[in-house]
Amino acid sequence: MDWNSKIESIIKNKKWIKNDTGLWKVQCCKLVRDKEDLMVFIVTDELDGPAISRVEKIVVTNTNNELVVFYDGEFDTTLDQDDYDSYSEFFTLKEWDAVFSGNAAKELLEMDMVTEEEGFYIESHEGMSRFIGNFDENASEQIAEYFNL
Repeated sequence: MDWNSKIESIIKNKKWIKNDTGLWKVQCCKLVRDKEDLMVFIVTDELDGPAISRVEKIVVTNTNNELVVFYDGEFDTTLDQDDYDSYSEFFTLKEWDAVFSGNAAKELLEMDMVTEEEGFYIESHEGMSRFIGNFDENASEQIAEYFNL
């Protein structure tokens, strides 16, 4: 599979990806390219508001050929609604208002801004150790080189 093209397709789709995090919790993420960095916007009921973080690494798992995007959970930034101008290239104003509504996943779903991308997950980089030895090193390195990770 051409993993770089798959990631590019996710970015170009401009939709949020729904991930079930277990225990009836849902998070939605939006992968974007900001200049040369890959960034991920995250909304979940576990955060005080929407957050943005830099993507640290992307791996392709050996067992299921899944993409796992690791973001820097220590240095993520919780966004403020007044920050719209800084991120307007990634959001419509209506979408931006939805992520601050207190019920972002529901509102984004109603706006048809959410997709379920099979085999695509995000994790804080603290969870990376679970994947050591269980990922396709060659494919993961090609992704890292392509996206400057």
